[in-house]
Formats: sequence, structure tokens, C-alpha cells
Amino acid sequence: MNKKTTLFMVVALMTIILVQTKITKANNQIDSAKSKADILEERKAAIEAKKTEWQENIAAKKEELQQKRCEVAQKRISTKFGQLENNRKMYQTVYANMNSRLTRLVQRLDEAKLDTTQLKTDLATLNTMIEKLHTDYAAFATEFKGTETAACEKTKVEFKNQFTEARAKTAQIKKDRTAIKDFFNSTIKPELQSLKAEIAEEAEQAKIKAKNKIKQNETTDTTTPSSETTTTAETEILN
Repeated sequence: MNKKTTLFMVVALMTIILVQTKITKANNQIDSAKSKADILEERKAAIEAKKTEWQENIAAKKEELQQKRCEVAQKRISTKFGQLENNRKMYQTVYANMNSRLTRLVQRLDEAKLDTTQLKTDLATLNTMIEKLHTDYAAFATEFKGTETAACEKTKVEFKNQFTEARAKTAQIKKDRTAIKDFFNSTIKPELQSLKAEIAEEAEQAKIKAKNKIKQNETTDTTTPSSETTTTAETEILN
């Protein structure tokens, strides 16, 4: 083998080695690029997982806080509803007692032969007003009780609107009670006072008549001799 052939073979071998080196380097670069892309994807996936976990934790805490709030609201509503029921029973007792007293009073006035026609009509009106109060109060209490369930089942805005509507009905309750009080003071009470004045006047007239009768009897007893006196006088005359 001459020098030229040997030199050619060496050059060819070096060329092959150089080409293989470039190919290997290119492959390594490709593998390196793939590895970086994978790492970026893995990091991105990890960040997304953390973000999802964080959002889930926030949502869970928010739901837990909302549950606690609605439970507190339910407890307060339940307590307030108990107070409303006690007030309703109190109103029923107060107005029932008032009706009983007025009924007994009318009976005594009837026994005294007084005209109670207008009073009875006004008492019927009063009872209608009282029934309206009871009906409005029952509707208010029922609607207020409904907010206890809404506290946990409806949104915050929906619950707030329902609660506000329920509380607004207290104005009607106050209006009913004021109307009853005003009607009693302006109509029923003056009529009772008038009828009582009639009774007092009749009693006074009866007292005056009784005194006059007593005086008349006393005068008659003084001017008219008794049978015993007459007999004695006759005896004296005879004697």
C-alpha cells in the first residue's frame, strides 16, 4: 500500500469520524431539547396542579365559612321565631281577656235596661280588627320562619331579600295594633263612659226619689195621728 492510498484512507476515516461526531452531537441536541420541553411541561403541569389544589382549598374554606354563617343565622332566626310565637300568644291572651271583660260589661248594661245597640256594633268591628291582627301576625311568623331554611339553601342575596321582605311585615302588625288601640280609645271607651254616666244618673235619680219618699213618709207620720192616739184622746174626752 503506497503513501497516497494510506493518506486517502486516513482522510476518509477522519471524515467519517467527523460526520458521526456531528450526527451524535445533533442527536444529543435533539434529546436535550426534548428533555427541556418535557421538563417545562412537567413544571407547567405541577403549577396547574398546585393552582387547582389551591382553588379547591379556597373553595372548601369558603363553603365551610358559609355553612357556619348560615348555621349561626338559622340559630338566631329560630330564637327570634320563638320570641315571636310567645308574643303572638300574649296578644291572643290580652285581646281575649279584653273581649271577655267587654262582653260581661255589655251583659250588665243590658240588665240595666240601657241601649247597647251601637256598642255591640262597635265591639263587632273591634273583634274584626283583632282577627285581622291575628291573621297578619300568623302570616308574618310563617314567612319569617321560612327564612331559616333559606339561610342555607339560597344565595346570600336571595336570603337577604327574603329576610327583608319578612321583616317589612312587622310594619303591618304595628299598624294593626295601633288601629285597635285608637278605635278603642276614640269609639269604645267614650261609649262605655256615656253608658256608665247614664247608670250613675239613674242611680242618683233613684236616690233622690228614695230620699223624697222618706221625707214624705216622715211628714205623713207627723201630721196624721195614729189609731192609738185617737183612742186615747177619745177616752180623755169621754172621761
